[in-house]
Formats: sequence, C-alpha cells, structure tokens
Amino acid sequence: MTNPADTLALALVGPLVGRATTLPDACARLVHEVGVILGAPCAVLCQTGKAWQVQASAPQDFQWPLADDAATSIVPLGVAGGIARQLAIVHGGPSPLADPAWFAALESVLTDALALAALRAERQLQRRNERGLYRFARELLLTKDGSRLRQLIVERLARSVAADMASLALYLPSEDALVIAATYGYPAVLVDHIRIKPGEGVTGEVFARRRGTCAQAPRTPANASRQRRYRGNSYMAVPLLTADGVLGVVSVTEPTNDEPFTREHLRVLRGYAVPAALALAREALRDQTADLAHLAAVDALTGAWNRRHFDERILEEIQRARRDHSDLALLMIDIDDFKALNDAKGHLSGDRVLREVADIMRRSIRSFDVCARYGGEEFAVLMPGASAPIAVQVGERIRRHTESHFATSGRFPPHVRPTLSVGVSTARPDMTGEALIATADTALAWAKAAGKNVVKEYVDTPARSQVSG
Repeated sequence: MTNPADTLALALVGPLVGRATTLPDACARLVHEVGVILGAPCAVLCQTGKAWQVQASAPQDFQWPLADDAATSIVPLGVAGGIARQLAIVHGGPSPLADPAWFAALESVLTDALALAALRAERQLQRRNERGLYRFARELLLTKDGSRLRQLIVERLARSVAADMASLALYLPSEDALVIAATYGYPAVLVDHIRIKPGEGVTGEVFARRRGTCAQAPRTPANASRQRRYRGNSYMAVPLLTADGVLGVVSVTEPTNDEPFTREHLRVLRGYAVPAALALAREALRDQTADLAHLAAVDALTGAWNRRHFDERILEEIQRARRDHSDLALLMIDIDDFKALNDAKGHLSGDRVLREVADIMRRSIRSFDVCARYGGEEFAVLMPGASAPIAVQVGERIRRHTESHFATSGRFPPHVRPTLSVGVSTARPDMTGEALIATADTALAWAKAAGKNVVKEYVDTPARSQVSG
C-alpha cells in the first residue's frame, strides 16, 4: 500500500464500522468501504464448523471458495459475537497489503471495529431482552387459558432470538414421549401426530440431557433438497426445567437474518425459558388442583355430585335466590324398594341401577342444575330459577323415563323393577337450606305413602298436595 490517501481512507474504515449497531451491518459497511478504496472484490467470511461462508460481500454475487488461480489476501478479523471472521480480498496483481506492518495495523483496526460493533449490539440486545423478559413475565401472569399460554410461549421465545420457526414439545408421562403442543411459523397439524421418545433426535436428547444446544444441522444431500422445509441449517433447543424435572423442550430454527445462531442467542433463549417453565408448571398445578377438586366433589359410583358438594351449592343458591328474588326448586328422589332389588338381584346389579338412574337424571335436567347423590339410593336435584310447575314437570320426566327404561330392559321381574318416588319443594324468601330439604323430604314421604312411583309437590297440608303418576 503506497498511496497515502488510500492508507488514510482505510484507517478511517475502523470508526465507520465500529459505529454500526449490528454485526451484519458492520460487516456490510466493512466490505463496501474496503472494496471501494481498493477497487477490488472482497467479502467477510464467517466460520461455521470447519467451513467458511460468505456473510457480506461487495459485489453481492461474490462466490467462495474462489478458483485455485485467484490471487487472494486474507485478513483475520478475530472473534466477534462468538463467531470467527476473516476478510478475503481478491486482487489481479500484487497484493495491496504487501507491507506486513500496514497489514497488521489494518487487521488490528478492523478487528477492534467489529469487536466494538459486537459489544454495542450485545448491550442493545441485553437492554431489549430485559424489557422483553419483563413484558413476557407479565403476559404469562395474565394468561389463564392453557392453549393460549403454550402459543404465547413458543411465539415469544422464537421472537426473542429472531427465529422464523419454533416448536414447543411437552412431555406426557402416560406415553413416555414428547408431543408438539404449539408451533410458530408453520401449521401445528403437520407435527401433532409425532411422538418423540427421550433421547431421540435433537428434542429428545435435550430433554434427556437437560441441557440446551446451539448447532448447525448436517447438510442435506442435493438430491433431497426439495424435501427440506428450511432455508438454513442453524438451530437451538432448550429444556424447560422445574424443580420436579423437565416439562418439555423449545426448539427454534430459521434465523430471520439468515445468520447462524450463536452462544449469545442460546443464552437469551435460556433466559426466556425460565419464566416459561414456571408458567407451564403453574398451569399443570392448576389443572391437577381442578382435577382433585372435581374428584372430591363427585360420587365415585354414579358420577353425580356428592353430598358435600350439594350442601355447598344449596347454601349458595339459597343466598342467590334471596338476593335476586328468583325461584329455586329442589327435587328429592328415591329408588323404590331398592333393598328388595339388592336382595333379589345382588349388589352389583343394584350399583348398575344407581348408575343408570343418575344418567337418566343428568339427561333430563338443564346443564346448570345440580344433580347429586344424597345418600344410599336417594338423589337430589337443585334447580335454580325453576318455579314449582317446572320442577314438577322435570320430576315427572325423570320418573317416566326411569320407569320406561327399566320396563323395556327385560332385566327385572315386575315386583323388583326400579321406579322412582319424587318430592318437590320450592324455596320461600325466608327459607334456609335445611328447611328446603325438609319440605322436599316431606313431599317425598307423601309420594311413598301415596303408593310410590309418583311425583308430589310440597304444600301446606297433605290434602292439598299435587300428585303425578
């Protein structure tokens, strides 16, 4: 390099490159300025594995590696952003960088410039990630729906590292496999059938080893290129860790800027994985709590609500009816001569009758009515908003369907064929839950005294009661 003007211009390339806000921008500035000054094609090459790939070039159609007879000068650019780089300059004659001292000075200036750009980009990324993590944690806290939570996680983790495609795989202990629970950048239907065993593939290996990975996928043979869904071969995967183990794995690929993922990207992804794992653990705990609460409120034999749940609901509905000045009805239902049926057909047959009666009741009432096994062969149906005529109509429907069901089943002789007696009562403004149950029980006793297999509504005196059946 003998031209002082060119020497000065190349020296000024360093500050220009160092002011770039991203490494790709810094590399683009570098090749443009050096190419203009030297009047020679040049490119910044980045190391991926054992190979070197073009990251930025002037002109843009720069091909690497070059032909064997091409004269090239290579300027090492050090490691910036976790990736080694070098500057390749193609010249037709003697090297413009023949002076060793000047070559070393240029290498130092450009290496420092890229390091400065990388530091600036890292600081900006850290600030952006801090803000992003705060927003992400708030979103997780406010998201209650499980499906939306999983989609939020996969989208935010992908965007945190500028990836165009991502997936969230969750572990199912019942299948001893991971399933794709959410995707980003492609339809979930393409992979919802896939089951990944621990240790199998990248996802299974990350799950089994409980460690993240950032790597390049092996090159696909040319004859299989049309089958690939991906532009590049850079990918990352991180486990979602909790104190109880690994919940799943988030995998990302297809960097938006086509630059390979770095260890810094992996660090960011791990940072986002922490609140994501906590949110998923919270969701799993909520589901388990809901399941346990449901089991604690359901009668194991019939699937109807149990006595404890009924006692809680009748207090709630009494208060609601009093507050809203609305109707509330209660049906007390008893299977007639159930002991005789058990003695004649056995307890297993009796259990089956209880299940069938509960099923008939559920199909005969509204979705918001409360159907409960009150005790033994006795059931209760709490009907918010139902007047006495409506409650009597529903009670008659249940009685009639039960009678028809067992009459046509052919399983029972007439003397032990199951039928129902039903007592109906409605709440008065000053009535307690205990009083409502007592009046419905009284109506049920009237039904039994009237010959069974009937519906009776509670009124002031037995003589004025209404009978159906």
